[in-house]
Amino acid sequence: MIQYNINYCKEHPELGSWRPKELEELVADNCNVAYNVIVQIGKLRFMENRQVSEIQSVLLRDHSIDLSISEIELLIDRFIFYLAAVHQQSHKLLAEQIKAQGGYILHIDSTCE
Repeated sequence: MIQYNINYCKEHPELGSWRPKELEELVADNCNVAYNVIVQIGKLRFMENRQVSEIQSVLLRDHSIDLSISEIELLIDRFIFYLAAVHQQSHKLLAEQIKAQGGYILHIDSTCE
């Protein structure tokens, strides 16, 4: 496990803190959880249909990551935000892929009459 330190000067706190460049690629600003953990939470929630308490158990059991229920709920929202941003940024590529596979996506929602 790689450990990064957030640096600051005790004598000049007005300068603020700074983080190593490598850390910026792994963890979003104002977040203490890495992107790969957010993706894992999103997969557990939306691909495996896990409840938040189940996600909490899986993270603790399999990865020794101890997050509260409320933090996991916030990270699920963050996952949705990131997923929407990626879709918006990649709409041309997605359109090309849809066209290459026949031109449309069929979605059937049977949750309503």
